[in-house]
Amino acid sequence: MNYQHQDAIWEAHYAIKKIPALYQGLCDAFLMQEGDQAEKKFPGDLIAGQDGISATLLGVTLVAKPRPVFVAGSEFVVEFAFRPLQHPDAKAICLIYLTLSGILKRGLTSDSDNICNYDNRFVRDYLLNELGIALLNSNLYAPEPVGDGGQLGGLDTIIQRMTQTQWGK
Repeated sequence: MNYQHQDAIWEAHYAIKKIPALYQGLCDAFLMQEGDQAEKKFPGDLIAGQDGISATLLGVTLVAKPRPVFVAGSEFVVEFAFRPLQHPDAKAICLIYLTLSGILKRGLTSDSDNICNYDNRFVRDYLLNELGIALLNSNLYAPEPVGDGGQLGGLDTIIQRMTQTQWGK
């Protein structure tokens, strides 16, 4: 028997046991901010429950179930793959990770991927912001290709149009 493998399996076992309490802490943070309507900074609703997270914004409902994922080394994270409710088999529009140390991340490569701690009082707004950006950059809001096969749109184009309209450029 390989003892390194056995140790890795035990570490995974203990990590997976921590996930329900960590996820419950995230759900509690959502509820705390939801109760304080004055603190809402983003239009949209976010509901967290036993089956996962549901977020409705920009006319789309995204859902994600918590799933333990083993990453480099011996680290476990909880992955949330947000997909449109109407298309549950579609490719995820946004991936968010919750580390066992309680940090929400948009990726797993560096500290610059950090969004916030799971118990941050504005966690709901941070998550809605990430989902909103992902939605605006997704195929759901992309225009059909134009004659040369290129596309017009995306978040950068929207911001550019808003800037030109607001400041008369």
